[in-house]
Amino acid sequence: GGRISAVNTTRDGFVVSDGRFDFGAFSGTYVSPDLVEEVRVITTPVDAEAGRGAGQVQMATRGGTNQFKGSIFWTNHNSAIDASNWFNNFNGVKKDYANRNQFGVRVGGPIKKNKTFFFVLLEEQRNIIRQSFVGTVLTEQARNGIIYRFFPGADNGNITSNTATVDRNGAPVRPANATGDLQSFSVFGRDANRTGYDPTGFVQGVLLSRMPLPNDYTAGDGLNTAGIRFTRRINGIDESNGNGYDTNRDQFNLRFDHNFNTKHKLFVVYTYERDIDMTEQAGIINWPGGFYGANDRWPNLLTFSLVSTVSPNTVNEFRAGEKRTKQSSWANFYVGREGEGEPGPQGMEAFKLLPKSNGIPYHPIMTLFPNNIFLGTNESGITRWSNSPTYSFADTLSWTKGKCRGQ
Repeated sequence: GGRISAVNTTRDGFVVSDGRFDFGAFSGTYVSPDLVEEVRVITTPVDAEAGRGAGQVQMATRGGTNQFKGSIFWTNHNSAIDASNWFNNFNGVKKDYANRNQFGVRVGGPIKKNKTFFFVLLEEQRNIIRQSFVGTVLTEQARNGIIYRFFPGADNGNITSNTATVDRNGAPVRPANATGDLQSFSVFGRDANRTGYDPTGFVQGVLLSRMPLPNDYTAGDGLNTAGIRFTRRINGIDESNGNGYDTNRDQFNLRFDHNFNTKHKLFVVYTYERDIDMTEQAGIINWPGGFYGANDRWPNLLTFSLVSTVSPNTVNEFRAGEKRTKQSSWANFYVGREGEGEPGPQGMEAFKLLPKSNGIPYHPIMTLFPNNIFLGTNESGITRWSNSPTYSFADTLSWTKGKCRGQ
């Protein structure tokens, strides 16, 4: 019943929750089962020693031993054995294609027997999706004649509505509640300030020239807006805040353990991850020939621990760590941009199409089809960059006092 932000996640005593967003038990870096040796879940209030959180997930990473041990793994999820979804069956199209490969290798062993040990884990994931997608476009009549069509007394509706005004082929169908036959009027001239196309030429020269004709009438209002169904490819997809699962991931993990003597033990753990993906917020094409945005993440984690046995009944542990959750999200007209430089080739192609005033580019947001060759619904926050570092230092002193009575 608690808030998700009240759940904390630690790894080797260091907080690995995202830190920027309230994801609860979600870790800033992916945690492979091959990386973890022990998991402990606390569902009651956490002791002060454990940091924060009304509940907590505690993990301990795997280390090397006196024997060389390792494994190679590969897991594949392929849509070949999946069922198609209801909407694809309804529209008579092929099922979506998905192929996710998760693979890697781990090895651990001694550097110096009984003294120094290492553990290395390389974990990768590749995720490819091809899905049947429907974007919104103007119908041929609305685009060519700039005509708005309607049945008097009835709301326009596509073929999935209770009062459809078109059939599957887009032909007008008079609904029962209509008070007259199909009517139309020109959208120009009804407002004195809107007698024709926009003077920049952006709508005619860019959007309308690249807008495909509709082939699906399950979207839009049927008479003036409809759908373009096509197969779009997604190469790794993440959530806008970096908490997605179907990502393209490269991750490297390294742990060193060293026993100075019987009283002092040290370990260092490092994780580096790179995620190169797409997100809906940055932009995934809604029309064939559109432009993709990009979303890149580089979370990394470094932890350090020194455990000292001060006396038979006193143990001290000093811990320190650094965590970074760097992320860059680029709109489709900035893809490839690095720092203050120019966009890359893909971004430059899209950037040149934007209207400009005195050399300043603008991103128009369309009302009837906000998602077109560009992304238009999230006009703020598409291109952004964040770096959220967290540093932690802690020292825990354990003192045990009691009497032992023999028999």
